[in-house]
Amino acid sequence: MEKISTIKPWENKYVKQAVGVAAGYGVYKYGGRVLTKPYLGYFNKSLASLTPQDNAAYLSIKNTVLNKYRNTLHVNIVNIDAAKSKEILEEYLPRANDKISKTKNPLKKYVLKTRKKRYVNRINSFAEGKNACYKPLTKEVYVNYEKNAFAIFHELGHALDRQNIKIFNNISKWRQSNKIAMRVLFILALLSKQKAKKAFDSDKNFGVKEKINEGLSNIDKYFFPISMIMYAPILFDEASASINANKMVKGILPENLHKKMNVLNAKAFGTYVVGALAVATTMKLGLILKNKIINAKSQK
Repeated sequence: MEKISTIKPWENKYVKQAVGVAAGYGVYKYGGRVLTKPYLGYFNKSLASLTPQDNAAYLSIKNTVLNKYRNTLHVNIVNIDAAKSKEILEEYLPRANDKISKTKNPLKKYVLKTRKKRYVNRINSFAEGKNACYKPLTKEVYVNYEKNAFAIFHELGHALDRQNIKIFNNISKWRQSNKIAMRVLFILALLSKQKAKKAFDSDKNFGVKEKINEGLSNIDKYFFPISMIMYAPILFDEASASINANKMVKGILPENLHKKMNVLNAKAFGTYVVGALAVATTMKLGLILKNKIINAKSQK
């Protein structure tokens, strides 16, 4: 007589593996937003404390600072207000949509759509005064004059580093490559198969492949140091830009506004620290959850 399996669908090891991977990735993808939201809210409130008079004062010394660094700094500052952001997006979106429509590969199409969404959100964040940036290729600073003019000098600090210190050109590349490396490492760890420790001890075929799998399965305990090492170039880059900004306005900007700028730059630096910690935490928790799901004992 044929033996009937009593294993329930959700107890199947492949189903548990799939559920564990999905749950772990969900913790990473959405958990970071939850963890960073309070600090971002705090930082945005700080930005809202800037008065029109503050922004006008920061803007008034822009040309003085540029003249002071005329021999070592070559940059064009672009005011990204609502009208300018609309102009940029009206030029960008038709090209982006055309490229997406001509792409047949589903994965490439998804990547292009994601890239477009991020670019639109980024431009809108400039117009809303929630962000600013230095663009090395065009040597432009994007900032909203009326909402966060203090950020001009931090971005000029990035420009000064990029244009005069070679290592900072490499750091700008590491910023993205390190983030990608972290995601790849996390996904590999999620997809790894975890075996019981006793099985490792008694497994005669426990070779290089198995050792790599074991390392990936238990890497969650190392994600904090790995994350901070990966984010170190970003933190160094941002700290250097703020130090440059402090030097640029010293003796030019009134003391109260100078102090306010430094405080805002310190709080902005905090967003990167919180972001790094959030990545490490959610990746660690995601892997712990995945391992708990796939190692859960079946109920008899």
